[in-house]
Amino acid sequence: MELKNILKQVEVVFPFEKIDTLVLNEKYTNNYYGASSIGYKIFHSNSGSVHMALSQDDTFKEEDYLAQVLIIEKYLNEVSNKVIKVLELGCGKGFNIQYLASKFDNIQFIGIDITKEHLKQAIKRNELNKNVSLRFMSFDDFTFEAEQFDLIFEIEAICHSVNQKKLISSIHNLLKKDGKFIAFEGFRNTFERSISADENKLLNYIEKSMAVAKGVEIKEWLEDFNSIFSNVEANDISFKIVPNLKRLNILSGKYFSKLSFAKFINLFASEKLVMNAIAGYLMLYSVENKYHVYYHIEGKK
Repeated sequence: MELKNILKQVEVVFPFEKIDTLVLNEKYTNNYYGASSIGYKIFHSNSGSVHMALSQDDTFKEEDYLAQVLIIEKYLNEVSNKVIKVLELGCGKGFNIQYLASKFDNIQFIGIDITKEHLKQAIKRNELNKNVSLRFMSFDDFTFEAEQFDLIFEIEAICHSVNQKKLISSIHNLLKKDGKFIAFEGFRNTFERSISADENKLLNYIEKSMAVAKGVEIKEWLEDFNSIFSNVEANDISFKIVPNLKRLNILSGKYFSKLSFAKFINLFASEKLVMNAIAGYLMLYSVENKYHVYYHIEGKK
């Protein structure tokens, strides 16, 4: 189906002007994840993941939600005798920290998030892990002292930052010498491309429906990251999220296929919750056509 026709299906239910004029800030993000929590559990991951699954083949499997964490686990296994303190930016429901803390009881794990509902679930999930500390804190306004973490990682969280340059600098500042930052994140890939009105709609529909004010260009972000981090590795692994996106596309397609059904659902469900259907429906097209990309990035202080 052509992009114009795909967008028409979405626009009948969610007029673009309404989505495009949303005022996105930390309060909105907090409310978005709180309202979307039940939807993520039912349609995304019953196990508590709020990030994309990375599949090694063409088939989505529930255990693929652990793929990012397994990469971090592999790194910690290599350096566990040197690592004392780890920080997760945007710890969500505690899915990642719970797994890692249970594997490395000699390491202190700290997770921060601005969604109170998620933190409540994360605290309950990690109540038996004595090496876990969870805090309500924005990564745009850290209150940690400098040079105290051996590893900082994030999985699809920093897209919500309002100042990426400042955040990159702050992360670098919080790391000890030789400390590492690991990120799994989605970006725009439209630098120096001529974007049509429909393509602009596509980008904004996806990002704003997930409480992202504006996607960051991968080229610009890597330039900023490379300017202060060393030993940088950046790999486009977009193909690994495609099986997950196909699944979400099918689920969301059922919602958009019948206008009366979509409008009936909208009468009873939270607007922030049902808007997830927009990203679920459009992201497959965007990633397959390289408007959005998904990267695994590592850098050392």
